[in-house]
Amino acid sequence: MSNDDAIHKELIKGMKAIENQISLLNRTLGFILDRHLPPPAPSTAEPAEAIVVEKPADPLIRNIPSVVYPEGTVFTPGKKRPTPSVIVRLDALIASLYKEMNNGQQMKPSDLKEVREQFRKLTRRCRVLMLEDGVTQTFWNDFSTQQKTFYASKLEQKISDYGYPIQRCKKQWASRLLIQEIMKTDRQTRKRQIKVRHRLESSEFNSSILLCILEERG
Repeated sequence: MSNDDAIHKELIKGMKAIENQISLLNRTLGFILDRHLPPPAPSTAEPAEAIVVEKPADPLIRNIPSVVYPEGTVFTPGKKRPTPSVIVRLDALIASLYKEMNNGQQMKPSDLKEVREQFRKLTRRCRVLMLEDGVTQTFWNDFSTQQKTFYASKLEQKISDYGYPIQRCKKQWASRLLIQEIMKTDRQTRKRQIKVRHRLESSEFNSSILLCILEERG
């Protein structure tokens, strides 16, 4: 093959490469324009056939009310308890979500208890996260609005990853209720620990006095 043929071959190869690059640039430009140009004006002509596309349900729509009653039960609000207890509300929520996700199948009591305990474990992890972040408040009502939203969202995501989309609850009521209960448990545990420590200190003090008395008599 002569030098002219080789040069001609390389030129053809280079031109094909340039054509490919131009084609790629055109496709890219078309994609960009499609995304950024405003939609075309609607046509005044009658469409040949109307096509209706149903919009899928948004899983993040908060449509679960703050009070969920167990199926088949009737709750009568009172002055001391205007709403069902925390456990009753959470159990009703869990059972309702389970039934919805399993084609109407009822949840076994043992499974319900297991899921409830898992909720508490995940809430405990969220509480640890608060402490690691330097949060010193021991009452949920002392949190700022931003803090409440932030940590309630964190817990919603953890429980959603576990398989229960509680982010559908209105005003984050489930995650906020779980956090409040964990913080309440922490305060109660702390009080018990203080009482036990005081009793031990008092017992040690009394034992020391008794020992001194015995030594003096001896």
